[in-house]
Amino acid sequence: MKKSPEISIGLEKLGDVRFSKENQENLVASIYENASKSSHLIFCDSAEIYGLNNSEKLLGKLAQKIGRQRFHISSKVGLTYKYEGSKLITYRYFDEYSIKSALENSCKRLNSAPNRIYLHWPHATDSEVTINCLKSLVLFAEKLHIKEVGICNVALGQPNITLAILKDLGISVVQERINLLCRKNKFLSNAKNLDFKVVSHSTFAQGILTNSSKEILEEGTQYEFPKFLNESKHKYEYEWIDKVSSLMKEISSKLGMNPHEIVIACQKILLGENSEMIIGVRNKAHIDPIFNELRKVRIDDSVYQKITDKLKTFQYEARLPNH
Repeated sequence: MKKSPEISIGLEKLGDVRFSKENQENLVASIYENASKSSHLIFCDSAEIYGLNNSEKLLGKLAQKIGRQRFHISSKVGLTYKYEGSKLITYRYFDEYSIKSALENSCKRLNSAPNRIYLHWPHATDSEVTINCLKSLVLFAEKLHIKEVGICNVALGQPNITLAILKDLGISVVQERINLLCRKNKFLSNAKNLDFKVVSHSTFAQGILTNSSKEILEEGTQYEFPKFLNESKHKYEYEWIDKVSSLMKEISSKLGMNPHEIVIACQKILLGENSEMIIGVRNKAHIDPIFNELRKVRIDDSVYQKITDKLKTFQYEARLPNH
C-alpha cells in the first residue's frame, strides 16, 4: 500500500480567548482523549501567533502529559501579535535577532523544540529580506536540532524566490493553499520533483467539516484574499460556494460517504505520498473525525477523476497579497 498523507491538526484557534472558556476546555480534553488512545504519531500545526500567542503553551502541556515522543509538532515564527495602545495588531519581523529570540521562546512554550519550524510569511516585496531570514532560520534550527525547516505562503511571484533556491537554502517543506478547487498543478509538480514535503493548509474540507460552506470564503480577510468570483456583491460568491457544497452533497449521497470524507480522500490522491494536510479545529466535533474516519478514508482513482472533473468548473487560483 502507498503511504497515506498525514493529517495534521491545525491549532490556530487553540487558546484563543475570543472563543468560550468551555469550548477551549472541551477542545483540549478531546485532543488529550483521542491522542492518548491513538496508535498514530500525532501531527499538530501551531505557530507563535496562534491562539493569540497561547496555542503553543497549551500544546506543550498536552504533549508533556501524553508523551512528547508521540507528537510531531510544527510551529512558525515571523508573525506575532502586539498591542499598540489598547489595539491588538499583527506584526511581522525578519531580522536575525528577532528570529533567534522567537525560536528560543517557541521552544520554551512547547517545553521542547518543535520537529519542524516555518517562516510564517515571506516579506511582501523584498525577496532578499526573505532569503536572509531563511538563512538565519536554518542556522538557528540546526543549533536547536530542529530537523525540518519550511516556509508558508511561498510567494513564488517574487524575484529571486524559486523552489530550487529554497531547496539550496536548506528548506525542505513548503506549506501552501492547495485543495480540490485551487490545485496549483505546476507548483505541486515542481515541489514533488525537488523532493519537498508538500503541506496543504486551509483545505476545502474545512468548510464541509464545520458544516459551513461559507467558511471556505471567510477563512481569509477581505483585504488579504480575493473573492472566488469577480462579482462585486457578496451574494454571488455565497451562491457560488453553495453550488460547490451542493455538488459535494450530491456526490456523497451517490457514494454513501460524508462530503468531508470524499474531500479528504481526493486530497490524499492530489497531494501524493510525501505530503501532509492540515485541518483546522475549533471544537470537539472537529477533532473526533480526524482521529477516526478521516485517517482511514480511501477512494478509487477513477472516482477521484470523475469528482475532480466535475469540480474543474469551480477551479480558481488564489492570490495571496505577497504573490
